Amino acid sequence: MIEETPQRYKKVYKNIRRALCKRYPFAVFFMATNQYIVVIGVLHQRLQPRVWQARK
Repeated sequence: MIEETPQRYKKVYKNIRRALCKRYPFAVFFMATNQYIVVIGVLHQRLQPRVWQARK
C-alpha cells in the first residue's frame, strides 16, 4: 500500500510520513521520493512517540 500511494499517509515530521498497520499495533515511519521509499523504522504504537525521531 505504501508503495502505491505514499502521499496518502499523514506527515508527522517534515517529510516523514506514518502508516498505521490495520492488523497489528505497529506504525511504519518512512520518507518517499519520486523513485524510492525509505523506511526509517517500524515501531509499536505504545512506545514513546519521539523514539523514531532519534533514528533519523
